[in-house]
Amino acid sequence: MEHKAECACGRVSIVVDGDPVRVLMCHCDYCQKRTGNVFQVSCWYPHDRVLALNGETKIFNDSPNSIGVNYEFCLNCGSTVHWTFDNIPQVRGIAVGCFVDKTFPKPEIDIQTQYRHQWVPPVEGVTSYEGFPPPDGLMKDL
Repeated sequence: MEHKAECACGRVSIVVDGDPVRVLMCHCDYCQKRTGNVFQVSCWYPHDRVLALNGETKIFNDSPNSIGVNYEFCLNCGSTVHWTFDNIPQVRGIAVGCFVDKTFPKPEIDIQTQYRHQWVPPVEGVTSYEGFPPPDGLMKDL
């Protein structure tokens, strides 16, 4: 089954096949600033399951907090739709909110909970890490 994620103005989109290999929440201060929200939810797809990348983006990775992540922003509306990782080259990250799909799989990993706002409850059944998880926890089954 195909899924399409797009930016707020619709000029940037990505089409993927099937379910993601990872869905995670991040509460770190950088993700809060980058998204303008109290946490971000992302999913990862192997490159061979990315069917289409549409629209012109600008890459932002000029922050000490981006830790090798190349965020791709829409030049028109500024939404971050997708990104690549220097240290996890086999997948592309996608902002789950850009799918606008209430049936999308819930996160299985919750990271940087040391920054979680006190009024945001933990998600039941999700493995949580106060900081970054060990590589085998984050990249298991990729």
